Amino acid sequence: MLEILSIFLFLCPPFNGYEVADIGRNQYLADFFAVKPFLSGTEYELLSFREKELFVECGQIAGLNPTHNNLGRYDIGDLVATERKRLSLKEAQSSHIFSLIGKLAELSKVAPEELPSPGGLGSLNSNGIMEVRIRKESQKVSYVTSVEAVAKEHNSTLKAIKALFSATRKFAIPLCGRNKFGTIK
Repeated sequence: MLEILSIFLFLCPPFNGYEVADIGRNQYLADFFAVKPFLSGTEYELLSFREKELFVECGQIAGLNPTHNNLGRYDIGDLVATERKRLSLKEAQSSHIFSLIGKLAELSKVAPEELPSPGGLGSLNSNGIMEVRIRKESQKVSYVTSVEAVAKEHNSTLKAIKALFSATRKFAIPLCGRNKFGTIK
């Protein structure tokens, strides 16, 4: 069983077979892992932006155990990918993502804000979990919060996360037949 939260993006192999090359020190990246219960089951999206490429995977989680384990993390089952995409972005698209990564990186240096805790996965009205990892040049920043907190944008960091997630995901929609994830377009 995989464990989620702050270790997910660092432990899982990128996109079940896609080789994502390690990037150089002076480049940009953005990784997202979002998971939330829906009527059809607990669904996830995994997005990874590397310079001019976007890797996307979405699907369902099989074997969900919505309780915390003894490490304080959720046990989730296996990620069952329904759709995978590898997209090449145009220069203007990449530049837009670069600027949003830059804004989020600056916010983390200037005014680090406390984010709401991740939600649960055990019921339809849970807030879900979103993990974000960005890198701008040699600066690395990670965030873990709930999908709904990002959707509601209660502070400038959540607004910046939503802007980056929405802008990144719009190049690949629909994902698994959805134009939005939870309430985030």
